[in-house]
Amino acid sequence: MCKIIFSIFLILLFLCSPAMSETAVDWYNKAGALWDGVKYTDPQKAIEYLDKVINL
Repeated sequence: MCKIIFSIFLILLFLCSPAMSETAVDWYNKAGALWDGVKYTDPQKAIEYLDKVINL
């Protein structure tokens, strides 16, 4: 559920600011790589990456 919410947020972010989307996508993909289907393998690192996405 959380991953779906973040995906929707990123889509909206990309529609509003296409010039910054590549960097946001990179950080989101790094956070997504830490997701094992049930939970984040390194939650602190995932939060750090997703905070960067939000700040962009």
